[in-house]
Parts: sequence; C-alpha cells; structure tokens
Amino acid sequence: MTWTILGRIALGSWLATSGTDAVLTRIVLSQGGYEANPVLAGRPAWVMPVAKGASAATGVWWSAKERKDHPKLVFFVSLGATVAYSYASVHNWRVIQQQRRARP
Repeated sequence: MTWTILGRIALGSWLATSGTDAVLTRIVLSQGGYEANPVLAGRPAWVMPVAKGASAATGVWWSAKERKDHPKLVFFVSLGATVAYSYASVHNWRVIQQQRRARP
C-alpha cells in the first residue's frame, strides 16, 4: 500500500477531529463544564491548547516519517485517532446541548 489519497484523508481527518475536539472542549469549559480527560483535568487553561497542538504536530511528524516504510500502520493509527477524537467531539457536543437546555 502506498501513501495514497486514502492515507491523506485519514491524516486530515485525524487533524480535523483533533481541532474539533479542542474547540468543543473550550466551549464546554467556558460554560462551566469540566475536562473529563484525566491527563488535562485540573490543569491551567493554557495547557489544553498546547497539549492538543503538540499532539497534532507529533502526529503529522510521525506520519511523515513513517508513511513510506509503514503506510498501513500510519493509516490505521490515523483512523484510530480519528475515531477517538470523533467520540470525544460527539461527547462534548452532547454536553454543550445539555448545558443549553439546562439554562433558564
């Protein structure tokens, strides 16, 4: 398997869902919610965007480094990360909707 359009889509999806999770997490926090990720919970506000940015940058660097020798691995890691960030984003969206319904 070469680094095809499918691999690029998987990596792009990983980055897009990571960004979506970061934005929705900020909205949840700004509306009085809390961070459910135990690694980031209770940390100063600046830690979350730095951690999300570092994670995305590391993912891009690793993917670029490994895509020629291990394209299947890169594809499936990208796919797994996309699923994980999608789950987090959907969860955050539901929390936002609950917060909105709970307001008087």
